[in-house]
Amino acid sequence: MRYGAWRATYPGMVMFASLFLVAAQLLFQTGVQDAESGKLERARLTLQTLVNTYPQDPLAPSAKAEIEVIELYQEGQRLAREGRFDAAEFTFQTLISVYPESPLVRQAEVAMQAAARAQQELNVRLMVRVLDLSGLGLSARDTQSLFVDREVRLAAGRAFDPRDVEQARLVLTDFLKAKVRTEVRMAGAHEVDVVLARVE
Repeated sequence: MRYGAWRATYPGMVMFASLFLVAAQLLFQTGVQDAESGKLERARLTLQTLVNTYPQDPLAPSAKAEIEVIELYQEGQRLAREGRFDAAEFTFQTLISVYPESPLVRQAEVAMQAAARAQQELNVRLMVRVLDLSGLGLSARDTQSLFVDREVRLAAGRAFDPRDVEQARLVLTDFLKAKVRTEVRMAGAHEVDVVLARVE
């Protein structure tokens, strides 16, 4: 049966198929627009709705890719907030390299440059003012002994290096068999406070 004859015979199905396509396109366009305007959680939800509702639609793979882009971008932002600027820069570079057509590429480029500048500044002049380990559930003596045994360099009064913070996090995660979050707070022009705490 030719398409014209099929369309004449089943007009309701043609309309349903058309609505199906339009709905998927609308979801995709809305998700991309939200991502471009910085509404990342809403964009992710919209794109995931497309993937879940219309998994066979030609736009579903593109929606999945955009979700991965959003997650990479948010991961880069999280790393930058924690002071792990090398890792943030690498994450943003991965986004740009793997998804060069994404609407988030321009924002990722700006964020990557900011992370690179922040890393340079930290490597030159920052010192650790306070190392707060009170949220780990370990005594100061046990923590100090663990850091000595595992050769963790992070300590108050030493030069700040995000790699030392990451090393401490990995050691504590392994020792506690629990997730450990890190936070780096500016405490002046040349000092930072570093917090490591168990995630409940």
